[in-house]
Amino acid sequence: MRTAFALEENVKLLAESFGINRLGFLTLTFADLVTSIKEAQRRFSSLRTHVLGVRYPASIAIVERGTISGRLHFHLLVVCPEDIRTGFNFGGCRSGDYLPGQHPGVRHFDFQNELARLLGRKVDLCTPPMLNAFFRRDVLEDALPVYEQARNAA
Repeated sequence: MRTAFALEENVKLLAESFGINRLGFLTLTFADLVTSIKEAQRRFSSLRTHVLGVRYPASIAIVERGTISGRLHFHLLVVCPEDIRTGFNFGGCRSGDYLPGQHPGVRHFDFQNELARLLGRKVDLCTPPMLNAFFRRDVLEDALPVYEQARNAA
C-alpha cells in the first residue's frame, strides 16, 4: 500500500510540475519471454539511458508481471517536451486519419513506431484520460517502482 501511495504522489507531482497536457503513458513489453526481474531491469536501464531519457524530460516507470505467462512489462508515465493533448484528434489518430507533423502530439505518437522498431514488438501509447479507471486502479495496487525520475519543471 505504501508503494501505491508513493506512486500516486509522484504522479501528482509530475502533473503539477509539468501540466497534465504534457503527460502520456507508454507500455513496453519484450519480444521474447522475459520473466527475470534482473534481466528486465538491465534491458530497461539501457533503453532508459539511450532512448527514453533523451526524449522525455521526466518519467515514472513501474514493472508488472503478466498474470498468464509471467512475462514482465513496464508501464511508464512520461513528460513530453510539449503539450500533446490540446487540439489533438485522438479518434483520428486511432483510425489513421491524421497528417504527421500536423500537431506537436503527433511526434509523441510517431515515437510509437520508433520504439516498436527498437524493441521488435508492438508498442501502445495513450494519455491519462484514455486509461480506464479499473486499469488505473490495478496498476496502482500492483505497481513496483523500478525507476523514478523527476527533474524540476523548466
